[in-house]
Amino acid sequence: MPTMRTPLPGNRAFAVLEIVTQPTAPTRETAAPIVIDAGARIVFAAGVPVPLTRLEYDLLLHLFRNAGRVCHRVALLDRVWGIARASGHRSRTLDVHIRKLRAKLGDDLPLITTVRGVGYRFDGATLVRLAPDS
Repeated sequence: MPTMRTPLPGNRAFAVLEIVTQPTAPTRETAAPIVIDAGARIVFAAGVPVPLTRLEYDLLLHLFRNAGRVCHRVALLDRVWGIARASGHRSRTLDVHIRKLRAKLGDDLPLITTVRGVGYRFDGATLVRLAPDS
């Protein structure tokens, strides 16, 4: 085991500290920093509830349930917003909601990837877990 010597204040003697490296059991934060409780419609980041709007929550859940697959913009607008495909809707609302969702969940987490000219892909499946229904 490695040792480290640290001088004690006001004393010439050194204290020997043993640094023990023991594996720790995975916690909720290390196993999955984001938890989606679908039954209660609540999302937790590091154990703290994240205030999401209805559309942000629906968008996150849809992307999570389709993890690893590209979700086309038109399909997201249709399934999450209920905007018909034939409407030709070119709004930036999807981009704004994705940006807000990333900010609320943590910009440092690689959860949602932009696929330019196509849509979005959820790449954070290992960072998110769906809580079992209660």
